[in-house]
Amino acid sequence: MEYSGTFIVDYPLDDVNNYFSDINNVIPCLPGIYDLKIGEIIQCRVKFDISEEGIGNLSTVSGKMSFKYNKNENRVNINGKGKIEGSKIVFNIDITYEKYNDKT
Repeated sequence: MEYSGTFIVDYPLDDVNNYFSDINNVIPCLPGIYDLKIGEIIQCRVKFDISEEGIGNLSTVSGKMSFKYNKNENRVNINGKGKIEGSKIVFNIDITYEKYNDKT
């Protein structure tokens, strides 16, 4: 699965850099995460609602994941893996940003 897009935020580049410098600002954007342990490798538990999929009585799935949060100049990369209900999950989130007039 791949998603991509572009949008403009009404904040200067320095403010966006400061925002992404703190992983606690980004965690709420990652659905289903709880029991978070922040270190060089971030460990967490996840729980997803899959009730809309109509898989018998199964309405949620849960598991453990670990990921790295890498912040470089004008770029954030979140790369992780884990197991959810016996299935291997691998993900990569890459966010790049640049100055656009007085916005980002």
